[in-house]
Amino acid sequence: MGLVNCDVPDDLSSAAMPFNASYTPKGKDSVKYIFAANYGYIVKLYNTRTPSGKRKIRDFCFDQIQKCILCGSVDLGYTVYECPRCGNFTIVPNRCHSRFCSSCAVKKARADAQDMANMALDCKHRHVVLTIPEELRDMFLADRKMLSLLFIAGRNTLYDIANGAKYRKSQGKKKKTKAKKRREKKRKSPYDYKDDRNRGIPGFIITLHTFGRDLKWNPHIHILCSEKYYDTKSDKMKSLYFPFRKIRKTWQYQLLKVLSESPSLSADPEFRKLRNRLYLSYPEGFYIHAPDRLPDIDEDDMGDNDFDKLTDNIKGVVGYITRYTSRPVIADSRIDSYDEESNTVTWHYTDHKDDETHTVTDDAETFIRRVIIHCPDKNFKMTRRYGYYSNAYSKCLDHIYEIYGKQIKRKLRTKSQRKKSTKKARERSRYRMSMILTYGKDPIKCTCGAIMQPTFSYNPYKEGKLNERQRRIKRHHDIIENMQLRNGSDRRRRSIHDR
Repeated sequence: MGLVNCDVPDDLSSAAMPFNASYTPKGKDSVKYIFAANYGYIVKLYNTRTPSGKRKIRDFCFDQIQKCILCGSVDLGYTVYECPRCGNFTIVPNRCHSRFCSSCAVKKARADAQDMANMALDCKHRHVVLTIPEELRDMFLADRKMLSLLFIAGRNTLYDIANGAKYRKSQGKKKKTKAKKRREKKRKSPYDYKDDRNRGIPGFIITLHTFGRDLKWNPHIHILCSEKYYDTKSDKMKSLYFPFRKIRKTWQYQLLKVLSESPSLSADPEFRKLRNRLYLSYPEGFYIHAPDRLPDIDEDDMGDNDFDKLTDNIKGVVGYITRYTSRPVIADSRIDSYDEESNTVTWHYTDHKDDETHTVTDDAETFIRRVIIHCPDKNFKMTRRYGYYSNAYSKCLDHIYEIYGKQIKRKLRTKSQRKKSTKKARERSRYRMSMILTYGKDPIKCTCGAIMQPTFSYNPYKEGKLNERQRRIKRHHDIIENMQLRNGSDRRRRSIHDR
């Protein structure tokens, strides 16, 4: 993979006056600036290989760092907007959508929160945090593919809470036949209760965090779960109770079970010993956090379609928790200062245990290693939906809204209303509308009063990686140079597509 050329071409920078500062990121107290200032060390780390032959920075992680540095610059791609009336034009650079970029990550978190708040059932939701012991953490760091097992174990835990008592009661009344035992033995799916016809279906989303507030490697999952589950046998919505001790032990059992059944650990005698040790060391199960009552959410934390009269401010609670679980590894507000002379970063975090704020001063290289370790693999989904919140149950969700509205004798939002609310929220999060709402100025409105239209778009990632940019950039420089000449002389209203 080629390296990023952070030099600004003269003709390109003069054509994009408002954006040329993006090549030197603004604000020293930001992750983007620290990456750019220590890019030589990142390249050195990327070119260094471990004894097993792997790079110390994975290709996808290195690609995300480059995107983060170039976020908001024309080098990452741009769209040209041209006025149909007077011929003026403006250049809007692309954003990086990187895992490390604070601005892009926050925007994505807000969009996810709006989608979830508009889709969620109008009932109370519980925020559950499931953790793993220190003895298992390095195992997931050595093999990141095993992180998917945390989603499976978390999903099975919630399904067991909704179906376990009913399942054990039915099993006590009638014995299993030999044919049923053979079918269960041949079952290859790791998902429990998947083939049960009369099962209870909860609705929840799971978000994986590999970091704690102190940026250490600490994989754990956050679950936002509805306190109502759908009973397919009675066709009713029933209350889902959260017994604390049962969830702890069920989570411990489900996690160790899926690890034992995984191909890499199923025949490992050392893991069997570790599993037995964990059962003895944690007789009450692994630690979880599932508070009985969610904190009250202020009106300022509510979504765009706020102030709907919902019980206990449901949309505000769901939106707040979703934004919290979708947050980036470290926000720029937690970086106190970056000293370029000593090359040190000072940042802070609030510890869960003592609720006190701790200040940490790291050299920039240590800080970079702390952050980039949490970059997931390519196409790995950090947030996944299950139960009647999943895409597979989209039709079932409409039926659930209908029967739950009849049960509580209250008219709930219809499918068209939910779609309209989601569409409106997404439009408000787009570039143009967000700029209007934030700064009160339309970025593509010309000085003559007309609205500029997109006439040309350049995306280096559409045709290849960044190292292929050099052989194509001259063509785009010529386009911008010709536009400058036209804009400064006769301003002919000729589209770029005619070139």
